[in-house]
Amino acid sequence: MSYEGYDRFLCSNGHLWRLDANLTMYDEEKQKCPKCKEEEVWHESIDETNGEGNPTKLILDSEKTKMCEHCKTVLQAVYLIPNDTFVSNEVIKNGN
Repeated sequence: MSYEGYDRFLCSNGHLWRLDANLTMYDEEKQKCPKCKEEEVWHESIDETNGEGNPTKLILDSEKTKMCEHCKTVLQAVYLIPNDTFVSNEVIKNGN
Protein backbone atom coordinates (compact mmCIF):
# COMPACT_ATOMS: atom_id res chain seq x y z
CA MET A 1 0.00 0.00 0.00
CA SER A 2 1.41 3.39 -0.96
CA TYR A 3 0.94 6.88 0.39
CA GLU A 4 -0.61 9.49 -1.89
CA GLY A 5 -0.63 13.14 -0.96
CA TYR A 6 1.14 16.45 -0.89
CA ASP A 7 2.57 19.01 1.50
CA ARG A 8 1.54 22.69 1.52
CA PHE A 9 3.82 25.42 2.81
CA LEU A 10 3.64 29.15 3.55
CA CYS A 11 6.65 31.42 4.01
CA SER A 12 6.66 34.50 6.24
CA ASN A 13 5.73 36.60 3.19
CA GLY A 14 2.50 34.61 2.73
CA HIS A 15 3.51 32.78 -0.44
CA LEU A 16 1.88 29.35 -0.82
CA TRP A 17 3.49 26.38 -2.56
CA ARG A 18 3.05 22.64 -2.55
CA LEU A 19 5.23 19.60 -3.12
CA ASP A 20 4.46 15.94 -3.64
CA ALA A 21 4.68 14.13 -0.29
CA ASN A 22 7.12 11.59 -1.74
CA LEU A 23 9.61 14.45 -2.24
CA THR A 24 9.38 15.72 1.34
CA MET A 25 8.59 12.56 3.34
CA TYR A 26 12.11 12.04 4.72
CA ASP A 27 13.37 15.61 4.40
CA GLU A 28 13.74 17.20 7.83
CA GLU A 29 15.13 20.50 6.55
CA LYS A 30 12.84 23.50 6.28
CA GLN A 31 11.59 24.06 2.75
CA LYS A 32 12.42 27.34 0.99
CA CYS A 33 9.84 29.41 -0.86
CA PRO A 34 10.36 29.15 -4.63
CA LYS A 35 9.30 32.82 -5.02
CA CYS A 36 11.32 34.67 -2.34
CA LYS A 37 13.61 31.96 -0.89
CA GLU A 38 12.36 32.50 2.70
CA GLU A 39 11.98 29.41 4.89
CA GLU A 40 8.59 27.89 5.55
CA VAL A 41 6.74 29.11 8.65
CA TRP A 42 3.65 26.93 8.21
CA HIS A 43 3.24 23.43 6.81
CA GLU A 44 0.55 20.81 6.49
CA SER A 45 0.45 17.34 4.96
CA ILE A 46 -2.60 16.37 2.92
CA ASP A 47 -3.28 12.61 2.76
CA GLU A 48 -5.07 11.60 -0.45
CA THR A 49 -4.44 7.86 -0.17
CA ASN A 50 -8.14 6.96 0.07
CA GLY A 51 -9.66 9.91 -1.74
CA GLU A 52 -9.44 13.66 -1.50
CA GLY A 53 -7.67 15.19 1.47
CA ASN A 54 -9.02 18.00 3.61
CA PRO A 55 -6.67 21.00 3.29
CA THR A 56 -6.96 24.01 5.58
CA LYS A 57 -8.93 26.85 4.01
CA LEU A 58 -6.51 29.75 3.84
CA ILE A 59 -7.35 33.44 4.04
CA LEU A 60 -6.09 35.83 1.38
CA ASP A 61 -4.40 38.95 2.74
CA SER A 62 -6.45 41.51 0.84
CA GLU A 63 -3.93 44.29 1.49
CA LYS A 64 -1.04 42.40 -0.14
CA THR A 65 -2.81 40.22 -2.72
CA LYS A 66 -2.64 41.71 -6.21
CA MET A 67 -5.83 41.57 -8.27
CA CYS A 68 -6.66 42.59 -11.82
CA GLU A 69 -8.45 45.94 -11.74
CA HIS A 70 -10.65 44.97 -14.69
CA CYS A 71 -11.81 41.40 -14.04
CA LYS A 72 -10.92 41.09 -10.31
CA THR A 73 -9.04 37.81 -10.71
CA VAL A 74 -6.12 37.13 -8.37
CA LEU A 75 -2.78 37.87 -10.04
CA GLN A 76 -0.55 37.24 -7.03
CA ALA A 77 -1.99 35.58 -3.93
CA VAL A 78 -0.59 36.39 -0.50
CA TYR A 79 -2.04 34.49 2.45
CA LEU A 80 -2.29 35.14 6.16
CA ILE A 81 -0.43 32.57 8.26
CA PRO A 82 -3.04 30.29 9.91
CA ASN A 83 -3.25 29.85 13.65
CA ASP A 84 -5.70 27.96 15.85
CA THR A 85 -8.39 30.66 15.78
CA PHE A 86 -7.89 32.37 12.42
CA VAL A 87 -8.71 29.96 9.60
CA SER A 88 -11.46 30.56 7.03
CA ASN A 89 -12.19 30.67 3.33
CA GLU A 90 -13.21 34.32 3.29
CA VAL A 91 -11.23 37.16 1.76
CA ILE A 92 -10.85 39.73 4.52
CA LYS A 93 -8.77 42.75 5.45
CA ASN A 94 -6.14 42.38 8.17
CA GLY A 95 -7.50 43.23 11.60
CA ASN A 96 -11.19 43.08 10.54
